[in-house]
Amino acid sequence: MLVASVCLTFVAAAQAQQEIEEVIVTGSYIRGTPEDAASPVDVITREDMELSGNPSLVEMIKRMPAVTGVDGEQNQFQSNGLEAISNINLRGLGPGRTLVLLNGTRMVPTPFAVPETGQQFVNTNVIPSIAVGRIELLKDGASATYGSDAIAGVANFITRSDFRGIEISGTFKGIDDSEDDGDWDGGVIAGLGGDRWNLVASFGYQFRTELNVREVDWALQEFATNPRGGWSGIGSPPTLFAISDPTFATVTPDPDCATVGGFVDGATCRFRYIDFDNIAEEEEHWQFFVEGAYDINDTTTLTGEFLFAHDETPEWNTSPSFPPQALFGTDRVAVPGMPHFDDFLERNPQLGPEWDAGAFLLGRFQGVSGPSQDGTRDYDTWRLKIGLEGDLGDTGIGYIASVAYSTSEIDIQTNDSRQDNVAWAYRGLGGFDCDQATGTPGSGNAGTGDCFYFNPFTSGYTASQAAGFEGVAGPGSGNALLNNPAFMADYMTEFLGGKTETELFVLDVVFSGESS
Repeated sequence: MLVASVCLTFVAAAQAQQEIEEVIVTGSYIRGTPEDAASPVDVITREDMELSGNPSLVEMIKRMPAVTGVDGEQNQFQSNGLEAISNINLRGLGPGRTLVLLNGTRMVPTPFAVPETGQQFVNTNVIPSIAVGRIELLKDGASATYGSDAIAGVANFITRSDFRGIEISGTFKGIDDSEDDGDWDGGVIAGLGGDRWNLVASFGYQFRTELNVREVDWALQEFATNPRGGWSGIGSPPTLFAISDPTFATVTPDPDCATVGGFVDGATCRFRYIDFDNIAEEEEHWQFFVEGAYDINDTTTLTGEFLFAHDETPEWNTSPSFPPQALFGTDRVAVPGMPHFDDFLERNPQLGPEWDAGAFLLGRFQGVSGPSQDGTRDYDTWRLKIGLEGDLGDTGIGYIASVAYSTSEIDIQTNDSRQDNVAWAYRGLGGFDCDQATGTPGSGNAGTGDCFYFNPFTSGYTASQAAGFEGVAGPGSGNALLNNPAFMADYMTEFLGGKTETELFVLDVVFSGESS
């Protein structure tokens, strides 16, 4: 695999050369420098970023030695369900244990927490990388100053508030021999001001192209080569257990398992679900940030900031269906009165009379037949901050006072199977207009009128969509037992999700000075 990248930066600056005294406030409200700091503070400057090729903020965070296990720029199986957003995880203690600040003020956490730990965190994708002047990392606990959400440390993103002129940057990356259109990253920053005021505006945009697993030759491996490479024992075609054997020892894979793209592993028909997944999901991000300052007098400065960011995954692909919660039970029994099972036995006489009583099915209702399920992720983040800073006359005491309000909203849509409707359809009682209250498997209304069967066997779909088996017809699919794709999509699957919002109001008043 060859990865190519192009970086272009144009700068037209009108900033005069001046000596700027760097003040480090991350981890302590006492002013100082990294050399004087008692805590381990790393400072990544704008020059460091430019010497690294102006990487995206996600790439820069991943390169930090103190950071471990970052979510960002990953697909559904690597991102913990957090597509389109990213975080920072100091010392591997979890992103919810790292406090993220923007110009020294807390950021609103995302509504969607890490599923495994329940930790909420700040989405670092909302910060335009071109606006960042430096990043201060406190690699130690700072609970005494900031509270329990700074157990792992603090990441303070300081913006280029004194920038003058205009700067435009852009990068492109592409993977050789793939069908993707590459990844784009661009930004512009402009600043102007006078003797007593300054105003800086920044805009960032990132686009990431979907990369499907079928576009690269190393992603899909045979079961013998990589048995953990997306192979599930709960697939479609299913594995069958004879009802006549209460010990479940009479078991067989669907005899047509390998014909349509499954893998026969002993008595199990395995299904490779990553055939329908992406290595990278399509993502789009853009951020707008504006900040300004006005010197009211020689000792007092009024500051303001406004941020809006949008992060989106318009469509992410996943397995055609997920495994059911119950692997055995009457909701997955194929009885002799089920025409699909009768047809299955006729096409496979080698199974013998022990299967005549019926079978339990171990499997999901959609597998190699496809298609992929999909979903969406949309995030919107707003932030407004107003502050005053200065000195209290000749007392040697400085102060910073600010009020900030921020909100983060997520709209999640995930397509998945409805197990209750799937269970009815196995019994021939599927359908929005079917009267399930009076129906039982094998009854007169099963599979008639407004009541429909779901056919779990290869005779139920016209062709496989598994990688390398595209278009291969399922044995027996030429008969009248085909499933109706519209019925399966409308009745047996549905979109789940909704909107969730978090809000954060911060009031900071800090006095600092020297003690004798």
